[in-house]
Amino acid sequence: MESRILREGYVRFGGEGAETCRAQPGKARLPLPYYISEMLGKETLDTRNRSISKGSHGSSSTSYQQTGRELLTPDEVRAMDNAYAIVFIRGERPVIDKKYDILKHPNIKLTEDGGAAPYIHHPGLTFAQEDLSLPFDGLDNILIIDEEELSNEKDR
Repeated sequence: MESRILREGYVRFGGEGAETCRAQPGKARLPLPYYISEMLGKETLDTRNRSISKGSHGSSSTSYQQTGRELLTPDEVRAMDNAYAIVFIRGERPVIDKKYDILKHPNIKLTEDGGAAPYIHHPGLTFAQEDLSLPFDGLDNILIIDEEELSNEKDR
């Protein structure tokens, strides 16, 4: 059921299969509010009931009771303002926070959304010979040693 719910509105952050951080973007769909309400858990409410009877032998009694309530019911999750997000971080308590408008970030101009050229990732390292800090005349001047020779060199 969790994978179906995740497909319906969750964005996962972290490595493959990591349960480190989740964000719920936008309005919740039908099964999602129940799942979120369950993940948020319950709170304990202390209630006090006082009963007073009047008459010739008037009396009063007070009873204390603890009841549980969801932190947010599915209806409250569904009715949540779209400007807010519920963030779950493993090992931490859930947080309801106002969403940040990234288009108002001071460095938006450095991104493609802000008008800059798109970032192109070039995997691997490429160096020109003049970029190297050590002189390189050819492979004849390079000595390749193995781990044993390296440990012997460190022991000296």
